[in-house]
Amino acid sequence: MNPIRNSGRLSLSLTIFFAIGFANSIGAHHPPTNPGGRVLGDSTTAPRDQVVLSLDYLKGDRENRDVWTANAAGELVFFEGRLGLGLQIPYQYFEQRDRDDAARFSRPRLGLRLQPWPELEAGGGSFYLIGDLDLGFATGSDRGRFVDENFYDSNAGLTLGYAIEGWIFTLRGGGIFPLTRLPKAEVADTPGITRLPWEPVEETNTRDTHELKKVSEWRLRAGYRITESFLGFAGFLYRRPYAGVIKERATGDDVPQIYREVEAGIVYQLSDSVSITGTYRQPLFRKRENSGVDEVWYLLQGRTPPNSARHKLYTESYTVAVSFLF
Repeated sequence: MNPIRNSGRLSLSLTIFFAIGFANSIGAHHPPTNPGGRVLGDSTTAPRDQVVLSLDYLKGDRENRDVWTANAAGELVFFEGRLGLGLQIPYQYFEQRDRDDAARFSRPRLGLRLQPWPELEAGGGSFYLIGDLDLGFATGSDRGRFVDENFYDSNAGLTLGYAIEGWIFTLRGGGIFPLTRLPKAEVADTPGITRLPWEPVEETNTRDTHELKKVSEWRLRAGYRITESFLGFAGFLYRRPYAGVIKERATGDDVPQIYREVEAGIVYQLSDSVSITGTYRQPLFRKRENSGVDEVWYLLQGRTPPNSARHKLYTESYTVAVSFLF
């Protein structure tokens, strides 16, 4: 066994897998309710000087639409590569079936990630630990240019990874923490928009209709280096509560408590500094059956029995991302 050659393969595998984490962290966002909170500092990411451009397609969003998200993100490292400072700016296009299409900026996020020590050799492989913390900015009241997420939150977590003989395994535990409250409902119409007296005011996420919840997440990923340039990976996401940080007061109690999602993808290392990542994601969904007694109880309260299908966040998602190391 050639230790120098194996060390090079391990380094290449880690480089590719780090690119997966950063590309997926900015490319997979559930708009506009942000249940996933997948942002800078997602699993497997390590501080690197890099720029990532991604395009995400979310099919069958629960608002009866499909969503395209273009994302630009960059990161600069300091202190010999131990600390990274990153920024991401997403832009979303909504293909809506029952109304006009729309395009909006989503919330920018500013993040830090820390690798406190180099990989630790053990059992023929290496362990590494990554900490992450970010800030999601409020979008303000301009609904003509920004999605309706007018609050601040933070995503924080720890990732433990292990790499050996072409295999890489990562486990991230973390959460999303609201830092502010949703705004109060406005009595007047949205500033800058003139409506006729009989036209309704545009619906928004306010503290009267929604509330912000703390979110806990666990993400497991496994990757295998197929060749010197290709790496395949698969992952599983567990999140509680189901819909993420924003909970709708009217129907929130009818929504399942736990959200699960699987993913699979492949990375092609085009060169030492450029990689292309393709990812497919699908939620795991268990249909809720209502008994006859449940249905009668809902009707006696003047409520409609919950239709579990309407709580499905989306049908499937595809992401393509290009990562540039410099």
